[in-house]
Amino acid sequence: MNVRVKVGSAVLSAGIALFATGCSSTPDTVDQALRESSSAVASGRLALELYTRDSSTFALADTALGDALTELDGAQSEVAEAEAAGASESTVRQRALDVIRSGVDAVSAARDELSAGSASGIADAVDALESAEKQLDAAGGGK
Repeated sequence: MNVRVKVGSAVLSAGIALFATGCSSTPDTVDQALRESSSAVASGRLALELYTRDSSTFALADTALGDALTELDGAQSEVAEAEAAGASESTVRQRALDVIRSGVDAVSAARDELSAGSASGIADAVDALESAEKQLDAAGGGK
């Protein structure tokens, strides 16, 4: 991970913490959405890993990835609907939406790779899901 990503993650985490503690009308909305998103991506990653080890079925992996997308969509909606009291809260909300969107993209791509059935594509998708999970955790979802 490069310095720019580390600094951005640290700034986002700090901003989210300030947003969650300083906004009584939407307490912990962003932080909760990030935790839900991280959990959803982790569940999808686990299901895909089990599938690659022949410890699960296609249907189970596909369902888990579909459920993860549903959770991520819900988290995006929660954050998008949270009212920001000022410019800094608006920025934090937008950054959270961006990192949640990266989770949506990773899960969508993983589902596509699962459907395509390419072993190397699925392995890459597992790596992408792990990366998205780490980004969500760094943004505040790993608490």
